Amino acid sequence: MIIADGVRPDVLARYIDGGRLPALASLREEGSLSTVTSAFPSVTGPAYAPFLMGRYPGAVGLPGLRWYDRSGRIAGITGHSRSYVGSQMRFVDRDIDPASPTLFELAKPSFGALSVIGRGLRRQNRIGRSLAFVARAAATHFRGNVRGWLAIDRRVGEEAAHRLRTKRARYAFVALTGIDKTSHAEGQSAAIVGDALRIVDDTVAFFETYPDFRQILRHVRESEAIIASVLTEHAAERNVFPATLILMTNVLEEGQRIGEIREGSPGALIHLYMTLVNEYVYLAGSANPGLGSLTIEQFHALVDGALRRPT
Repeated sequence: MIIADGVRPDVLARYIDGGRLPALASLREEGSLSTVTSAFPSVTGPAYAPFLMGRYPGAVGLPGLRWYDRSGRIAGITGHSRSYVGSQMRFVDRDIDPASPTLFELAKPSFGALSVIGRGLRRQNRIGRSLAFVARAAATHFRGNVRGWLAIDRRVGEEAAHRLRTKRARYAFVALTGIDKTSHAEGQSAAIVGDALRIVDDTVAFFETYPDFRQILRHVRESEAIIASVLTEHAAERNVFPATLILMTNVLEEGQRIGEIREGSPGALIHLYMTLVNEYVYLAGSANPGLGSLTIEQFHALVDGALRRPT
């Protein structure tokens, strides 16, 4: 999930229509572009709660970036208040409702980039929380270096792309805040906002090349007749998963041979494999509660084995 923090729908549409955001234009063409209403308050941090927790920010303990604690639970030294703009940002994960899980807790391993909410992430999976990064962001802020935020956005996008290329991740949350920073400083119509949007587009473009999800889906769709025949033939037998694994491997190897699927891509492999599993479940019928002849443990072992980098 990529958050282009602070972009206005009309500005986004204008840049796409003008041909300046090709990756986002491709997503719009293949899917859709919709305007929705943000949660209240619609500010960086609290407005991330619906994406990461499936609940409104106030209901999970984030009524705003700054708020007063009427109960007096928060120490008086801070005026019984919170301000997540600064050092108190470290209290966000402690303040949010412990009974409401985050996606980081439900889908592991995950990583988050510039996410105000980070509960469930290990320290090494939090991009933008290191002391070096905090020092850089603080210097950029206090110097009034608006363009410096673009360099930070680009660095965050590159780091997120690198992690997706090299590590297994079930969920990734990447917030790019350059649009928010630059539009506050110079307005949504400023040229620098377009520069920030292009960084978002460059980050999105990563998904078109690594790990090539679209090409994988194209291979799967072209192979639908083969997949259906194999699964139909073996749906009632006990060797359906070895058969689908062989088919999956053949499709993957062909994609790697012609250079459209990156070798050793865990994301590509699992995406393709789950497509085959879904086909099997559909053909086998919803009455089948298990995984053919495999236990859950054997199924996981089979997937893990398939995820090894080719030798």
